[in-house]
Amino acid sequence: MKQVIEEFLNERKESRIKTKIKDFVKKENKNPNEIETREIINNANNEFSFENWVIAKSKNAYQIKISTHPSKFSHPDAKTSNIYFFGTQKNDGFLRSGNIDSGFDGFGNAAQMDILKFLNLNYNDISILDHIKNQSDEFKEVFNFENIGFQKIREEFLSVIETSKSEYTSEKVKQIYFLINKNEYHNLSILMNSFISSQLNKRIIEIKFSDQAKEIKKLKKDKRFSNQKIEDLLNLFKISYGGSNAQNISTINSKNNGKFYLLPSLPPAIEKREIRLPKHNFFSDSLNPIRFKFHFEQLEKYFYDKRNNKKIRDSITNIVGNITDDVIKIIYKIRDFKTGWSEEENYKKLPKNQKILLDNIYQETRNEDDLWLDNFTEELSHWIFKCYEKFFKESAKDFGDYELAGFERRININLPYEIKQALTANKEYFR
Repeated sequence: MKQVIEEFLNERKESRIKTKIKDFVKKENKNPNEIETREIINNANNEFSFENWVIAKSKNAYQIKISTHPSKFSHPDAKTSNIYFFGTQKNDGFLRSGNIDSGFDGFGNAAQMDILKFLNLNYNDISILDHIKNQSDEFKEVFNFENIGFQKIREEFLSVIETSKSEYTSEKVKQIYFLINKNEYHNLSILMNSFISSQLNKRIIEIKFSDQAKEIKKLKKDKRFSNQKIEDLLNLFKISYGGSNAQNISTINSKNNGKFYLLPSLPPAIEKREIRLPKHNFFSDSLNPIRFKFHFEQLEKYFYDKRNNKKIRDSITNIVGNITDDVIKIIYKIRDFKTGWSEEENYKKLPKNQKILLDNIYQETRNEDDLWLDNFTEELSHWIFKCYEKFFKESAKDFGDYELAGFERRININLPYEIKQALTANKEYFR
């Protein structure tokens, strides 16, 4: 354990020496001489000696608090009780508390944030903080200094996880009222887990900027063939916390330069059905006359052709056949829905003959009975005539009483003989 901590301190010591030399050059406008350099190095050695540094930092630990859900991730001015939580490990494939490497974030005096980096160090896959909390043998051995025992060190470092006596939230964080009883609510403060966000950032960067992804993108840019697939993430959004003062939000935020990727959190998109299941009537609920408009425009053209010969009558028959074909396609799409759907409560008002037509639970009835088919054919004839009236109201107005009566006499439920004949020819396709 001591070796891990000393490596950490040596890195910080080297960084401090470089900083002090730069500060000296900037202030004196010259490089430090040998004596000045030695003084800088000696001061750094003294500050970052193992015992001196640990004792000094333990006394300052109260100035910071560790957290897994820092409120400043919601708003830089928000202040709440510090929250430190990690769930139970479970290999369910999710990025969540308990399923990531142990770690934590922190806030407080920015000058003391190196304490959190120290407590986050791992020894034997256990953080230094956990060694301190659990009073491991390694901790007792390494931190038992001559002038101050490990118990005092432990007590001071554990101040980072102390919470205030009263829990409090802030009006600057997102909140919801969660109903627990008829007239009782919990006020929930919605806070982001910064350590999980950091892990998400790391995984996204590994995917987007992997060597493989870079190579494949380069090949494609050069218009060279590659049969490799790029594992990429789309529709990402990057958010910034703290602006130029990322260190004021938290230690993890500072480490990530205040930049984090967010995954889309939109609700699942409900695929719009191309065909609606009818609740009351197949013709009004599932057939949109607009999609048949072209056919009715053709009917209008032939209805008013004065020649009235076999070619005209056959054309009318073909057009009605096309309408019928399109209706049959819709019927078969509805039949592809789960068997027995028409027996559900939402569809109880649907006429029985239409249930027989549309739901495959009635397949046997469709094949053996003709009454439902006759009823449906008449309903379809009526629907075709109504659609014609819908599109050509002015033409329908031109019918005199005699013409209209004659028009109705030539149909079974309001359609010319040619249309009835076309429907009869296609009748068996409805089974």
